[in-house]
Amino acid sequence: MSSFLLAGEPRPRTRLDKIGASIDRLIGVISPKRRFEREQYRLGVDRLSRMRAASASSAYEGARPDRQQNWRTTSGSADADLDPESLASLRERSRDRVRNDAVAAAAIGAMADNIVGTGLRPQLQLPFKQLGITETKSRELAEIAGDLWREWGTRCDSTGRLTIDDAQNLAISQVCVNGDLLVQPLMIDRTAQRRRLELSLEFIEADRCDSPNGIESSTLRHGIELDAKIGEPKAYWICEAHPGDEGINGFSGRSQNWRRIPAYTPTGRPRILHLAGVERPGQSRGRPLMSPVLNLFKQRDDFGEATIMAAQIAACFAAFVTKNDPMAAALARATSDTRGKKDREEELSPGMITYLGLGEDVRFGTPTQPSGTFDSFMHWVTRELCSALGMSYEVATRDFSNTTYSQARAALLEARRMFARRQIWLVAHFLQPIWTLLLEEAWLKGLFPAGNDFLEQIELWTRAHWITPGWGLLDPLKEAQADEIRLRMGVTTRAKIISGHDGDAWEDTFAQLAREKSRQEELGIAPVEQTPGAAAPQQEEMHGDEKDEQGDEEGDDAEPVDEPKELEEALR
Repeated sequence: MSSFLLAGEPRPRTRLDKIGASIDRLIGVISPKRRFEREQYRLGVDRLSRMRAASASSAYEGARPDRQQNWRTTSGSADADLDPESLASLRERSRDRVRNDAVAAAAIGAMADNIVGTGLRPQLQLPFKQLGITETKSRELAEIAGDLWREWGTRCDSTGRLTIDDAQNLAISQVCVNGDLLVQPLMIDRTAQRRRLELSLEFIEADRCDSPNGIESSTLRHGIELDAKIGEPKAYWICEAHPGDEGINGFSGRSQNWRRIPAYTPTGRPRILHLAGVERPGQSRGRPLMSPVLNLFKQRDDFGEATIMAAQIAACFAAFVTKNDPMAAALARATSDTRGKKDREEELSPGMITYLGLGEDVRFGTPTQPSGTFDSFMHWVTRELCSALGMSYEVATRDFSNTTYSQARAALLEARRMFARRQIWLVAHFLQPIWTLLLEEAWLKGLFPAGNDFLEQIELWTRAHWITPGWGLLDPLKEAQADEIRLRMGVTTRAKIISGHDGDAWEDTFAQLAREKSRQEELGIAPVEQTPGAAAPQQEEMHGDEKDEQGDEEGDDAEPVDEPKELEEALR
């Protein structure tokens, strides 16, 4: 029998296995290919059985099926696990939490405020040698491009209501709450509004992108048409109206009308910008940021509401009247003027004096809600929620009341790493493509006098450094001293210091300083001299004991530091 078995084939163990092997041999006489396929499937089943047996006796307890009887898992793909029904439910619940939960609203607000703030803006940085232009020409083009961005950014969306800063805030908020956002660049003639640039952005909420009639296929996933070979998005299917508008006059039936929008034009110009965070290979749509903790958000909210309700109910019962003598109580009821009164409730008012009946006693209520552990428990739950969102409790809730300076600084620095990463993502997927489209239109209209090879080298002609909002200074004096030392060491630049702390371009800052200096000279005002080591006097005053000890060790050879008194007063 072994001569008829394929290499690596498990030997038959039961009577049914022997019968199956005999059938396979008979099929092999007629169709060897068919027999080979059957044997391959048989090998797969045998391998799966061995894997399950190995898992049951695995050295990793997390892999054993008997460790957690209720631990249900899936092995689906990214799109299978994030199916349209589940994704729609996650979006609805995420929006509900942001609308009705203070912590969720604060966390999303903190995310947008720290990533976008007052808005990211570009600074054109042309490789002038590579493009064959002079450095002076490069600076002139950078100034023109900056003016075009500011002009266009006053009203950048198709409705004419959003500035470019509003658009950035909307993009981050939508991606965090809904999981993704689609942006369609349009060309709208606005000459009647005295606008030179036609580029406009249409923002499409995630709910409008879906497969027509819910029919999915291997190349149509969640409203995104994919290339069959490499999986690249080829087109997006967009509803004409939001599904939530169904039933409103004028919108009925429009949510069933679909538009197929190609991802790119034949010349390679993007027609849809899909803003979504990808966490797994093959993932077509993004998930809401709060997905892992939506249940915990709801449980926290329900627990807090139940505790408050219990406290309100307990507070309603201020006092209880008890009957210690049944005979006296019965006699009192027989002679009372309130005989037959069904309402036994009384009201308490400040300064009220009342007399009890025979055999009656009063016991005042002692509410037990909220308990002493309520605050610590809610604080712990909130910390868990904020951690899942990638932020510390202090940053998400803006509550630094119970933290030290070191703890607050560590929390802010850790959060800034996450915010900086998301800023890079926002630039790469949203701002830089829009910037490229804007300069392309300006070049075609003669507003941006770049070279004739603009389209051939568009990436070089649109290269930009994106200035992010400044983080501010936690300890202005110490950080200014540190910046001065690093600048002397040659490990940083004034551009990085100015953009990092203030969110400004160093050219603008230096130009403003030059204008101020010139104006001061015109008015006869002596400017404050900026000398190296300006922070030294304050440093010595703050650590006087250390200065004395250092002076004793160094002796009289130490040279005194002579600094202007005006600067010393300013540092104080």
